[in-house]
Amino acid sequence: MTEGLGSPHSFVAFVGLDCHVVWSGRISARWTRAKALAVSPGGGGGEEEKSEVFADGYKITLRRLGGENNLRSFCRKFFKVFYFSEHDVLQNSTLESETEEHSFSGISLGASYEVAIECLFGRRVFKCGRQAILSCKTFFILPVVAR
Repeated sequence: MTEGLGSPHSFVAFVGLDCHVVWSGRISARWTRAKALAVSPGGGGGEEEKSEVFADGYKITLRRLGGENNLRSFCRKFFKVFYFSEHDVLQNSTLESETEEHSFSGISLGASYEVAIECLFGRRVFKCGRQAILSCKTFFILPVVAR
C-alpha cells in the first residue's frame, strides 16, 4: 500500500501495455505491475536505503475510436484525438494490485478501439499506458488440390 510512505517516491510510468484481438470477440490486455521507487541516504554515511511500492490498483478503460471502418480513418482520429469524453467509453474496470491482465468482450470486426490504463497509488492516479488496436477481418488461405 502506498498510504503512509515516509519519503518521496518516483513512479515508474510505463507498464508495457500490450493488447491483442482474440477472434472470439475479445480484446486481451496485459501489462507489468507498476511500482514507485525511493532512495534515501543512509544514516551516518552508510549505504543508501532503497524501497519500492507496487500500485494499489489499476483503472482500465476500453473506448471505441470513430465510426468509420478503415485504417486511414483510424490513424487520423487516433493521432488527432488523445482524450475522449465519457460517452466514448465502452467498458471501464477497476482492478486489484496483483492483476496483470484483463479481457474486454463484445468486440466488433472492422472497428478501432483504444485501451488505456491508469495506475492507482493511494489517492493519486497516473496515466501509465495506452494502445490503439484495430479489429479487422482475417483472410483465410485454403490449399488448392489439383485433380
